[in-house]
Amino acid sequence: MISKFDIINASAGSGKTFALTLKILVKMLKSEDENYFKRILALTFTNRAAEEMKNRILNALKDFSDIQIKESPTEMFKQLKKELNFSSDKIIKLAKDRLNLLLHNYSFFQIETLDSFNHHIIRSFYNELNLDPDFQVIIDTEDILDQSVLRIFENIENDEEISSLIKDFSIKKISEGKSWDVEFDLKEFAQSILKENEINDVEKIEKSSLKEFKTLKLNIELKLKDLSNTQKNLLLKIQKKISNNEMEIVFSRNSFPKFITAVKNNSFTWSSIKSISTLFKKNTLITKSCLKDHPDKLNVFVQELFELFLELKGLLIKIKVLNSFLYSLTPSILLKLIKSNSEDIQKENNELFLSKFNKLIYKEIANQPTPYIYEKLGVKFNDYLIDEFQDTSDLQWKNLIPLISHAIESFQEKKNQGSLFLVGDPKQSVYRWRGADPNIFVSLLLNENNPFNVKKNITSLPVNYRSRNEIINFNNSLFKHASGLFRSNYHKEIFLQGADQKQNNFPGGHVSISFINKEFKREQQLEAVLKKTLSQIENCISRGFDRSEIAVLVRDNKQSFQISSWLIENNISVLSQDSLSINNSEKIELLLSLIKLKVNNENQEARAIIIDNFAPFVDPKDQFLFYKENLNNDFKSFLRNLNVYSLYKALEMSFLESVDFFIKELKMDLNNTDPYILFFREIIFEQVSKKKNNEKEFLSFWKKTNTKIKIPSSSSKNAINVLTIHKAKGLEFPVVIYPFVNSVTHRSFGKRNWLPVFEENLSKNILIPFNENFREYSDSFKTEYDKISSNEELDNLNLLYVTLTRAVDELHLISEYPKLKSINSHKEIMRSFLEDLTAWKEDLKKYSWGEAIIKDKTEKSDSAPFFNGFKTKYVQLKPDTKFLNEKIIFGNVFHEFMSKIEFESDYNKEKNELKLSRSVDKSIKKRVFKLSKKIIEHPDLKEYFSKNNSVFCEQEIFIESKKIIKPDRLVFLELNRVVIIDYKTGEKIKKDQQQILKYQKTLDKMGYKVEASFLVYIENSVCVVKV
Repeated sequence: MISKFDIINASAGSGKTFALTLKILVKMLKSEDENYFKRILALTFTNRAAEEMKNRILNALKDFSDIQIKESPTEMFKQLKKELNFSSDKIIKLAKDRLNLLLHNYSFFQIETLDSFNHHIIRSFYNELNLDPDFQVIIDTEDILDQSVLRIFENIENDEEISSLIKDFSIKKISEGKSWDVEFDLKEFAQSILKENEINDVEKIEKSSLKEFKTLKLNIELKLKDLSNTQKNLLLKIQKKISNNEMEIVFSRNSFPKFITAVKNNSFTWSSIKSISTLFKKNTLITKSCLKDHPDKLNVFVQELFELFLELKGLLIKIKVLNSFLYSLTPSILLKLIKSNSEDIQKENNELFLSKFNKLIYKEIANQPTPYIYEKLGVKFNDYLIDEFQDTSDLQWKNLIPLISHAIESFQEKKNQGSLFLVGDPKQSVYRWRGADPNIFVSLLLNENNPFNVKKNITSLPVNYRSRNEIINFNNSLFKHASGLFRSNYHKEIFLQGADQKQNNFPGGHVSISFINKEFKREQQLEAVLKKTLSQIENCISRGFDRSEIAVLVRDNKQSFQISSWLIENNISVLSQDSLSINNSEKIELLLSLIKLKVNNENQEARAIIIDNFAPFVDPKDQFLFYKENLNNDFKSFLRNLNVYSLYKALEMSFLESVDFFIKELKMDLNNTDPYILFFREIIFEQVSKKKNNEKEFLSFWKKTNTKIKIPSSSSKNAINVLTIHKAKGLEFPVVIYPFVNSVTHRSFGKRNWLPVFEENLSKNILIPFNENFREYSDSFKTEYDKISSNEELDNLNLLYVTLTRAVDELHLISEYPKLKSINSHKEIMRSFLEDLTAWKEDLKKYSWGEAIIKDKTEKSDSAPFFNGFKTKYVQLKPDTKFLNEKIIFGNVFHEFMSKIEFESDYNKEKNELKLSRSVDKSIKKRVFKLSKKIIEHPDLKEYFSKNNSVFCEQEIFIESKKIIKPDRLVFLELNRVVIIDYKTGEKIKKDQQQILKYQKTLDKMGYKVEASFLVYIENSVCVVKV
């Protein structure tokens, strides 16, 4: 019997894309309806995956159309023939016909992302949703959220209540020693508007009135006052308990009395509470010698003191949590206004957040009759296939259920029965932070849930076709062990199901784990990891692997930056999407701070960064005092105290010149090879030469764009791949290197959760920072914290699984030294695994499985040129590296140079300034100097560089069509006469004359008489054409 509802649990490398492609091909070729492909909807989560599946299907149909397939059938063809039970000739004919039809109706080939499908639905219902049919989808929401927050401050004078709220909030922040900057907090809270799993809480906030919040604020303040009085009484009770004791009490290191004093002064830390708890637990609160004298009485005393301590601890937690609620009330109240502002801005700009799609469909469309939805879509789907199902969000699944239900539950002819095909792997769910809910898939797999009145057919793909046997065996053993570390049996079951992958006919393979010297400090560990990574890469290359076959996988962009920078500095070409973000460089941060001080030498943020950089070299006796004094010192004293007074000279320099001076004076790039500095100079050059930006304008540009600016990766295909684990998902590489191995399971900062203020009023949830210390506040806090912790365990082990299952031939882990064994980090999981194997030895630095692979040298491709670092438009890294586009660069430099020359006398001054610039190559400088001199001295042009004239270079002129023209040079003579000069560094084209005629007409309308117009062509010589 043919199943209507199939679920495939597909571990890494088991051929899920093959299974999906086969399923679609069977559906397309089996139906008698040649247009049946229009009724198949395949959904995945990335454009790359959608394109890959489309290409596989098209290539398969192309292969099947060739008669040669009968002689040399592919594995796909064999499987297809088996599924269809058709003859080879019939499949060949069908494939040819369907391929032809498909190519002529390609827009109906519905393999797309879930976001694209949702977009299609929203577009189809634009009228019902009161949307403009031409609305634009917004993926990058940062600008709109920033504007939404700014509007609050722009309208603050018109709303006394909001003004009072923000003022009180600022005062509270300052009183707690925090920055007064309210804007930052509001932007942080504004992120909740975009998160699917926070929608319901945000909507409840929207429905709440300001009066309700004021009442809640008052209740919290009353409760805090009550708790504060209780705390004072309890502290007195504890002190009396100690002082009234007839025996002399000697506390270990006087820890407990110090702690009580700290609590009294509100200067205690949460770590001190843990320390005191440990002393009680180990029975070491009182010294051993003291305990010997009266053991029975003192043990009773310690127990009574412990009970009082637990009571105090509970009070401190309640006070801390309630203060967090109080702190978060204002941003929560304003969240309603921020969301309203964002809706207004989207409407004004005819835009819609992509993140709103799921909720819009759920609220406004999903409950519509299914036939009506299909009618609006213009197509009715019969078969649904969903790839990477573990990454589906709750709303995405709920929105699809009615459509799928209609297809698979309604009675139809047997040959046209609908179907659902889900493929995924809960072990590869790494997008919970983006709304993914792997529990949906897990509950389907474990037979706990089925939203359809159709029986599920659950199968798995048991064979790993990707990796060599040693890697398969290693991963099976590791993750079988790691599953036992989970606190949740639910999660344990997920990994036990996938920890027995079968081997393929791909013998060999090599795995190694290297640990850094345990005596190394943090900085030494980083250096050691970088050196070992480079050494491992060189070792693999020496054994025949191409650079392009090696991938270095890292946890985040910071690590990606560290690895990429190190490899580039050591002449290893790098291919990376995210690691080369220029914003990651500490040198660039320092340069930006110096530019900020040039604009405003009292800038506190810039001063702080510069002090951080140079204070260690000064080594002040009192660091706090040194910081405090130099944040407020006059500028000259500030520089003198940091031993960088020479930088004062930069105040008199031009923008470009000052940046080059900073780099040279501080020895930032002695060899002119640092990719971040080279690219930063290139950006500044472009902003100055093209946009005419000064320092202030550049900083404004930088503020808006810095997070998006990345250094171009190597253009060489033969480069090391450096990418984050998330970006590596779905990919495979012959060699995978995983440095650091330090991904932690439980983050101690940055968590925010919507939680009830009081247990008796569960409906009022507020978004607050959330950590382990809050767990004991209430039962609901404990439940929420335990759920989060359990999910964090799964998510972090999933990251490790994705990392280690990318490898085909070799897998190398370069780990910081793990002091413990636990599930709390990847390196501690490794130690736990090795101890379980009884292989762990404290001083053993390397463990390995299998033999290193020696590749046949003749297989190694040397065709790809070696490339050091990255290509840059304006700066050469090596003498033999050509510019990306030398003509464009020359043109930009030439126009910039000539725009500064009003009169002949300006030539030498501008020549000397350009000479000092390190951003321009010497050969270009020479050409600029030579050709500009020829222009100034040209017999037809010489008189127009005289001081007797009034000159405007690159003057913007607004014309009637609201456009701008900008002639290179306008020379105004007596009697309203004007001469136009325009420089051209390219070849002569007809458009040049049309352009200058446009200039003439504009000036004529302005009341000027055009005396003469010249087109000056510059390449290797100067050619003057009078128009």
